[in-house]
Amino acid sequence: MENNILQDVVVSVSMITYNQKDYIRQAIDGVLMQKTDFTIELILSDDCSTDSTSDICYEYYCKYPNIIRLVSPSENLGSIRNFLRNLEFCRGKYIALCEGDDYWTDPLKLQKQVDFLESHTDYSMCFHSVWKLENGNTTHFVNIAKSEISVWDIINNWLVPTCSVLYRKISLDWVLCNKIGGFCGDFNIFINLSQHGRIHYISDMMGVYRIHSQGVTMTHLNSIKSQKAMLNQINRMSFYYPKIRKDLIYQYVSASVSYASCAIKRGNFTLFIYFLYKAFTKDLIKTNINIFSRIKQKFVRK
Repeated sequence: MENNILQDVVVSVSMITYNQKDYIRQAIDGVLMQKTDFTIELILSDDCSTDSTSDICYEYYCKYPNIIRLVSPSENLGSIRNFLRNLEFCRGKYIALCEGDDYWTDPLKLQKQVDFLESHTDYSMCFHSVWKLENGNTTHFVNIAKSEISVWDIINNWLVPTCSVLYRKISLDWVLCNKIGGFCGDFNIFINLSQHGRIHYISDMMGVYRIHSQGVTMTHLNSIKSQKAMLNQINRMSFYYPKIRKDLIYQYVSASVSYASCAIKRGNFTLFIYFLYKAFTKDLIKTNINIFSRIKQKFVRK
């Protein structure tokens, strides 16, 4: 794949990494193997890794200077700030996401996704099936029976793997995304895109989503601070997206109840009360009194 830096970039691939020396080569190679009839660029940002990740990124940049733009910050920003900052460097008409511990397996992935969005201008984003790799075991991460998903699917089911996403840059309200900010940058973006176009699901298996103890997902889910930050982000989003406020509040209450349940199982009564209070604030009850019966049904089924 040869690129001319003077050509208009059609797809910018945003890749952030931190201490992923064992995975980053596979992630970058998955981008470099793409076969396309358009120009792509890889926007690569290492967040001041303490292992050899930075050296590996620089090695690839030196080999592929017409494809890779290395835009690493001078100080550690944290995953969310690095993620949002990296997107600001993307020049393409479309933006694809792939974090440094995930990778693509289909050389036609980008071509398939661009072809779809080019011929369906009412769609703002598309994503595809991926494998989930955890502890050496591979399973389906996404296996959906329909070709289009709703904002409710995104909010309630969390079924969009970041490494599978390609979106139309012009469809994203970047100012609003930055204003909301918060704990989960990709979730913020997916919700925003859902308000500016339809979302298409491609059933082709074209990537691998890796789960490991050092990964961002595992680190965030196991952090009390991150759980609180997630609730704060959903709360902010509920005010900026009035059309889907009830759906976002449902997720807010559902997450609060789930976190409270985990807290009491761990014997943390103070944290249990904190999350229970979050779930039963008067404002939420006034918004939708039926929301709690839906939550109850959800957890009873479990």
